[in-house]
Amino acid sequence: MESECVELLPRVFSVLGDAGQTVVDDTCLEKLLDCFRGTTENETELHILQRIPCLTNIIVNVSKQKDIHPNILSFIMKLTGLFAASENYFIQLEDNGIMRHLFGNPKKLGTGAWEEATVRCGWLLGIQNMLQHEAVIEFLYKYDCIDEIIRLQEDPSIFVASTASQLLADILSFSLQHSKHAALGSSSTIQLSNKVTVLHSTNWPDYISPITGHIEDFLKSDITSNVQQALKLLSKVSGTRHPVAVILLWPKIEESVELLLKGDLTGIGQPLAELFLNVSRSVPSEVLELKFWPLLGLLLRSMNQIEALTLASGILKLKNCPQSLRMQAVTTLFQPLNFIIAVTSIQTPEDTVLLDVSSDYRVDIENCLSRKSTCINLLCQILSYLWELLQMSLQTTELPFKALMKSVVTVLRLCIGAAIPITSTVVNISRHLIGCIKVQRGGIDVLGALPQWAAGIEEVDCALTLLHDYVSNPDTDCTVLKKSLQALFRWMSHCIEPVNSHVLEPKLKEFLHGDFMSVMKKRLFDVHWEIRDSTLEFLGQVCFQFKGVESFCQLLGSCGIPHLVLELLSDPESYVRASAITALGKMNYLSPKWQMLPNENSVTAVKVNILSYLLHILNQDTEGFPRRAAIKVLADWLKNSHILSSGELENFIPIILKIGSNDLDWEVKVHTLELAEAFIDRSVSNLSISPCAVLMSNSTGSTQVNVFLQTLCEGHQRSLVHAQLHWQGARNLSAQVFGNKRYSTTAEVQRREANPLLDNKGLPRFSAITVQHIVPGIRQVVQEFREGLQELEKDLDATEHMEKTWESVFNRLEILQFPIHYSWGIVSYLDKVKSTPELRKAYQEIAPLVVRENIRFSQSVPLYNAYKALISENQQLNGIQLRILNSSLRAARHGGVQLNGQTKARFNDIQLQLANHSSKFRCGKKQ
Repeated sequence: MESECVELLPRVFSVLGDAGQTVVDDTCLEKLLDCFRGTTENETELHILQRIPCLTNIIVNVSKQKDIHPNILSFIMKLTGLFAASENYFIQLEDNGIMRHLFGNPKKLGTGAWEEATVRCGWLLGIQNMLQHEAVIEFLYKYDCIDEIIRLQEDPSIFVASTASQLLADILSFSLQHSKHAALGSSSTIQLSNKVTVLHSTNWPDYISPITGHIEDFLKSDITSNVQQALKLLSKVSGTRHPVAVILLWPKIEESVELLLKGDLTGIGQPLAELFLNVSRSVPSEVLELKFWPLLGLLLRSMNQIEALTLASGILKLKNCPQSLRMQAVTTLFQPLNFIIAVTSIQTPEDTVLLDVSSDYRVDIENCLSRKSTCINLLCQILSYLWELLQMSLQTTELPFKALMKSVVTVLRLCIGAAIPITSTVVNISRHLIGCIKVQRGGIDVLGALPQWAAGIEEVDCALTLLHDYVSNPDTDCTVLKKSLQALFRWMSHCIEPVNSHVLEPKLKEFLHGDFMSVMKKRLFDVHWEIRDSTLEFLGQVCFQFKGVESFCQLLGSCGIPHLVLELLSDPESYVRASAITALGKMNYLSPKWQMLPNENSVTAVKVNILSYLLHILNQDTEGFPRRAAIKVLADWLKNSHILSSGELENFIPIILKIGSNDLDWEVKVHTLELAEAFIDRSVSNLSISPCAVLMSNSTGSTQVNVFLQTLCEGHQRSLVHAQLHWQGARNLSAQVFGNKRYSTTAEVQRREANPLLDNKGLPRFSAITVQHIVPGIRQVVQEFREGLQELEKDLDATEHMEKTWESVFNRLEILQFPIHYSWGIVSYLDKVKSTPELRKAYQEIAPLVVRENIRFSQSVPLYNAYKALISENQQLNGIQLRILNSSLRAARHGGVQLNGQTKARFNDIQLQLANHSSKFRCGKKQ
């Protein structure tokens, strides 16, 4: 806590301790409590109390007052509990009678105070705060506090009741963890298994008995709410993932749980399922009682269909579940689908059974499916769980994938009226499902996840046919059509994978040469812009994925779709225009054979005009989305050298750079920088001399270099080039300019790419940066900066009597400073927004190195002399350049460049100390 806050505390507490003043809003009290809670995370409670003695005074004085405001009393209870987490301070308060007065017997607080929910809640939270040592448990047992906590579970205040329930679970877990068998918590599975018998025969401590007795009594109660309360309490304990606590508890409750499973599960099915799943996740399967898994199977059979789905999905996600129970869970999950298949004539007789014939249907399945709301809810849940399971690895779950494929196809056909019902039951189900968007979305999600699991030639044919029906159906919802196209793309991509292409590609070719392209044409001009947008997105993905499939290229070029996509560049909806631009950009990657077709609507005709179209959109479109798409497509083309010819580069790049750099949309500017980067990379690789070397000298350079520089600078693009050099880090250019070969070795390039902190080509890869990258990464950029600065100073000294130019000084400085500014800026940013103890340690370790290098840079005499030379030589500098130059001179003078000897050494020492104290203060404040 900052010293300014500590100085204010006595006055704050004097107000709180004054019974004559009323605290209207307790928000300030909660914020003050949060402040103390944050302080205790970094300092011991006793150290804080010694540093801020008024804390003890307020706790002692206010706790003895009779007519204290309920908000103040609740605050004091929570504050006391926070500091009583220290066992020494707890004993001190207990000796003074403070603990007994505040927490020993709630009735002594006065009837009026205890009737306030905020006081009861403060009492509970105070105990929860101090629950860090066994002395608290003994205190609670001594003053019958546990019985009061049990009673508060039925408090009329929901917040008080839930807090009491959580506190009971915490007390029970803490007590079991800190018993004489607590060391088993970190034991191996074998050790736990060998000592289970010993644990079960152990006599429980007296202070645990009231809670376990309460749980056992409520489990045997005839009142559903009591049973629910006990089950929720057990779920909270088992959810703490402490094996010892669960192992000790389970034998106590096993008999009562078994009796519950044999009775009516109405109202208690879900709490029981949560309890069983928490126990199975917390305790290794080898240690669980032998009867545990059969009881779980009994629960799964006894629950109604809708409740059983959640439990079945949870069982299938368990790692060490018995195979028999896993198959029972699969049966539970699939039975509604199996029932639908059995009463629908769409399948052949041998395919009507999804699971084992001996599997009996649940009695409530037909009843659930007969009502519209429960039918839709049931199928949506099943499809959602199936989609989750399909995202998992094959080793985690085993599903009958081919049968699953048939069941999902059946449901989706019922949704569009394509399945023929043979019973009155399916007639009703069909009525519920026709046009049901929720079921359609869920079913198509599952269908789109199936190619990797079940994709034989029959399944491919079935999936392509069904998805074609959905895409061509004019009544298909916009979101359903988007999902259908996404699923279709996955199935089509699966067909051309090398492993499957010799078998599945002919089926795909047959599908594409049907009326599929005609359907795509209709969808491109649908009345709903969402459908036009989804169709364009799909076509772009397919064109890029199938760019090497010659038959597809020829089909697309001859069907006229590229010409239609070109027309959509004038669509009134900006999203559609952007998608059309992206689709055309992807089409340009197709095999060259698509350009050899004589059809006037082929892409040969399209490509002639596409560049001019993109330039027109980039320059004239009033919406940002199309302009972003246009510049992004152009940048992508430029990165792939075969897309644009040399003539097209010379004619269009200067115009594109000029338009993009003047755009007000920041994303357009970013993509323009990417385009400039690609152009520099492509052009520099073909040059015989570095363009930077020409820029920084009076040499005229080669004609080739001059043409390159003229292209970049045409239309006043110099500022854009400088920005691009920042963006790119000038990796290739600086290596040539400074003669620095550290970028040229393959090993060094790989090392820089392995550390994302050093990858300054583009936006920072925050998700890939870890604490381990910071110290070695910053050390490397500091070393490179030091070496580059030494070379720059050497060059400036060698040309001391020659005229200095802006390019020979500041352009080189920009390139030199960028890597260290980039990498250290990322570290500083992460320290501000995502600080952790490990990151702060790394920051404090490496910060002095950066500070010392910055001091050395500020005190560079050759640079300071170069700054002064630029001023004295009266060069034609613009206002911005003069401002930068004056700022650099001032920074050098303030950085000690004019100091010498002992004065300079003392100044540098003070700078380092100041930086060190600042770093420690900042890190301590974050903690």
